[in-house]
Amino acid sequence: MSENIEQEARSMGWVPQEEFRGDTAKWVDANTFVERGHTIMPILRKNNERLEGTVRQQQAEIAKMRELLNNGQEAIQELQKVHSEATKAAVEKAVRDLKAELKTARADGDIDRELEIREGLDELQEQQKALTKEPAKPQVPQSSQQGQDTLHPDFKPWIEENKWFGVDQRKTMRAMGIAQELRADEQYDKLEGRAFFDKVLEVMEERAGNRPPSKVSEGRTSASSASGGSGKSFNDLPADAKTKCDDQGRRLVGPGRAFKDQAAWRSYYAKLYFEQE
Repeated sequence: MSENIEQEARSMGWVPQEEFRGDTAKWVDANTFVERGHTIMPILRKNNERLEGTVRQQQAEIAKMRELLNNGQEAIQELQKVHSEATKAAVEKAVRDLKAELKTARADGDIDRELEIREGLDELQEQQKALTKEPAKPQVPQSSQQGQDTLHPDFKPWIEENKWFGVDQRKTMRAMGIAQELRADEQYDKLEGRAFFDKVLEVMEERAGNRPPSKVSEGRTSASSASGGSGKSFNDLPADAKTKCDDQGRRLVGPGRAFKDQAAWRSYYAKLYFEQE
């Protein structure tokens, strides 16, 4: 056995028989050890490269999922802010309108109407107080704000019909954001189970442009459309509203967020804006 072979074998982990501390039946000479090494090492290197590639891919997928999650959480918070501002503006407008009616009722000496208006003002002032409270932190969207183990029984069959949920991360996060948005809206407080889940899907399809906007619940005008009340659109907004819309859109449009593109968000913003008129 040449000295070079022995040196190479030692560099690969081989030791002479007198130094071997394992099962003596498994000891091989340097030539055999080197031959096996030349055969096995390429396989090990290839397997190692494959495993490293898998790890890199998984790390990239994890990073992407984190990005989608962060995007979704940011979009939920921004939508809550948008709707809070829209509600405040609507209440403020209603207060102004009632005060104008109160002035007219006083001038006309209509005491009954004046009392009725005062009751309405009291209710609106209570709403204004409620709106000053800190909004609730985003929760996992479900038919009731409880733990995963108490999900509504309609949720499982709904998922079986909508197999993208939990698989398509972008679409799932969009559904979660819409669910939180609906839960923050008082008009959907009584919507539970299958009706709630289907409403989430309906809003998703509406915003994706796959179906016309549905009629909103009681308390809102049926004349409102995706382009806003009275058929107005983003182009009809004043300059400051356009700027604000696009600024908020940076946190609401894109992968894992509430709106697939700027056009969908602008249309939705215009709808909210002109409903307040």
